[in-house]
Amino acid sequence: MITTSTPLPTMIPRGKAKTLSFALIDGASAQVPTAGSWVLRRPDNTEILTQTPSLGATSTVTIDATDLEDESLGTGWVEEWTFTVGGVTKPPMRREAYLIRSDLVPVISDEDLYGIRSDLRNLLPDSLDDYGAYRDAAWYQILARLIAVETLPQTVVSAWALRTVHLYLTLHLIAADFGTQEAGQGRWVTAADKFYDRYEIEYGRLQLKVDLDEDGDIDAKEVVVPVIYTAGKAAVGRRYRLGRRGRR
Repeated sequence: MITTSTPLPTMIPRGKAKTLSFALIDGASAQVPTAGSWVLRRPDNTEILTQTPSLGATSTVTIDATDLEDESLGTGWVEEWTFTVGGVTKPPMRREAYLIRSDLVPVISDEDLYGIRSDLRNLLPDSLDDYGAYRDAAWYQILARLIAVETLPQTVVSAWALRTVHLYLTLHLIAADFGTQEAGQGRWVTAADKFYDRYEIEYGRLQLKVDLDEDGDIDAKEVVVPVIYTAGKAAVGRRYRLGRRGRR
């Protein structure tokens, strides 16, 4: 079965050029389509952009800075990618998209990881240039968790506040991976558990300054994302609940 990796909704900054990509995967192999099309739909399902993708193992389209400059910010946008593979045109594959004011970007690097575990500097696998894949995976998990409680990443102004949770979740993923690779790696399994516990503690302390209406100004209130334990399980709550709406 042909699939793709979609860890988050597509973030499209209004008024800026943006290249969007789509990789087709069949098992462990990338598939190169022979034909394709791409459509961007507004939340009301009307088409606003159509393109023929540049085809490859990862197919791409480019949105120009002026293409969406008059559109309202908000969620509910949809990309529709259609590809022909092996002579067969596949059903359209849809991805949710947000039209946003600006992206939320990570604030850690490998040097931050080394500040906690200096031995990681010498343990980087030969197949990797850095720990970027782990950092990315952790970042996607954190943003997905925020979205699940309607804390939209594009409204978060205090990106620095996510530094510690990103750091410890990345360390957890690295340690968990190391713990599966060789016999006698029990120390990494233990470390992975400790890093995850610290991640949960730090996540429960999160206080995020936000720009709820994406007008460029920090709102006076803060979004607090506590962890509430019920019947031995962690459940996430929040103070403010955002409705799905367009913003200018």
